[in-house]
Amino acid sequence: DRMLGKTDMHDIDLALDNMSGSKFAEALVAWNKKKGNSELHYHVVQLNPEKSKHLETATMRLGKFEVDFVQLRSEQYTSSSRIPEITFGTPLEDALRRDLTINSLFFNINTREVEDFTGRGLEDLQQGIVCTPLPALVTLQDDPLRALRAVRFASRYNFAVATDLQAACRDPTVHCALTTKVSRERISKEVSEMLAHPSAPVRAIPLLYRLQLLPLVIACPTPQALYDTSGVALTDAGCSVDPSNIGSEPLARLGLNLVLASHLVQLHARRRGEPVLGGDVENKLFRYAALTCGAHGVTYLSAPPGTNKRPRPVPLEKHMCLHELHTGNKDADSVSTIQRGAEALLSLLRLLSAALASEGSDERLWQVVELDGCPTWGPIGRVRLGMVLRDVGEFFAPALLLACARLVLEAEAEGDTTAELIDLVIGWSDGDHNPSIEREGTGGEGKWEKRIDSSLRLARALEAGVFALQLEEEWRRPVPLSGKDIKQFLTKIPAGPTFTEILNSQTDYHLRHPNCTPTDIANYLKEKYASFV
Repeated sequence: DRMLGKTDMHDIDLALDNMSGSKFAEALVAWNKKKGNSELHYHVVQLNPEKSKHLETATMRLGKFEVDFVQLRSEQYTSSSRIPEITFGTPLEDALRRDLTINSLFFNINTREVEDFTGRGLEDLQQGIVCTPLPALVTLQDDPLRALRAVRFASRYNFAVATDLQAACRDPTVHCALTTKVSRERISKEVSEMLAHPSAPVRAIPLLYRLQLLPLVIACPTPQALYDTSGVALTDAGCSVDPSNIGSEPLARLGLNLVLASHLVQLHARRRGEPVLGGDVENKLFRYAALTCGAHGVTYLSAPPGTNKRPRPVPLEKHMCLHELHTGNKDADSVSTIQRGAEALLSLLRLLSAALASEGSDERLWQVVELDGCPTWGPIGRVRLGMVLRDVGEFFAPALLLACARLVLEAEAEGDTTAELIDLVIGWSDGDHNPSIEREGTGGEGKWEKRIDSSLRLARALEAGVFALQLEEEWRRPVPLSGKDIKQFLTKIPAGPTFTEILNSQTDYHLRHPNCTPTDIANYLKEKYASFV
């Protein structure tokens, strides 16, 4: 980091050549006390191979820095595990065991010089190349997680991936080792750091795809455990979902295409001098939603671990977020909300498209009118749009962007969609793409630009409709009557889904009559559900 001019560093690793980290920290505390300085404290991070802690480390805070003390070491791997056998080693052995040459540099605090024991670290840093100290295939077979680390570093610094390392990342033996030797938790940690970076759509995700690693990250369960929304198994002929679209490879390809399309929509808005669609949705959560979008509408039957309970249905995208990407339950639910909102908003975008095409009109001239007892703007009624906004809530912006990206990809396209989108992203990104991702010269830029422009216009029209129908704060607005209030006058509501129906009826009435009072709603519900009074 210092060699690259970064000055906001707060972590320092101090390598020791003749004692353990805890012994050194203990000696440092004693020396500092003898000098009469303020007392120092340290704690020991125990050996934990599953967390990539292969050697005991002592950690101490010195001023603004967190300093780790660890002894130089050498590592030997077996074919069945990425957890090495550790022995104390020399600086050269320690440098050679590193994942990348740029991570194998030492700074000698005595001579105040950078020491490059591999003989390649400084040159690779200057040339902007991600390379392994030892032969790439052997390095990745020993610890296949290094394939993902290589992508993360190449993406963060926009470095090229060495040719032999690219080949090793694509090697089937490395893919097998990644799935058998590395825990999903460790894989998800690397992916999480990649997706959090602003450059993920143009660097990390396309690079994962080009290196054939993305399907291993977006892992999908076997079809035998999957069902459509009606409960029909994917393996049955009557299933409403095409099984060929459900699998790690097709899900990864669609996910990448959606990430690319959404990024192109935002780039197009910037090129036109417009606000970015939906504001700032360049976040990790949106990328999880895009990458697992192909799983939406499919159910996974999952039995709670360690129990004999019957399997329970879980949306496939939620299962993938929880068990493959380790997002946590809250984020997994948010991903499902974004995808559900995108599905509903996509229907509204299609409705707008059909209205504009048939009437040849300008949405800027549309007025809100009363139609069948509901305020309506163009083809969109206030109840339908309001229900969507209440469901999607704070995730309207990412849901609209995802719907826009899906609309871009809807039309049948000849040729390689992924390659064409990557070419277009490279052409529009002003050199921000990773140098290992080259243009293939597929053409078709005009075709995609037209689709992107059309979908962006429809999204802008939908945003205008939200304001025209005065729904911009609808998701924050509570309904006038709580469930407890309703039960005070509808005392005979039966058990089951009827109560949900009544709550939805209240929302429907409230959206149709924005200025209604709680008394108006109560009278409406009493009349509609008179048998429950």
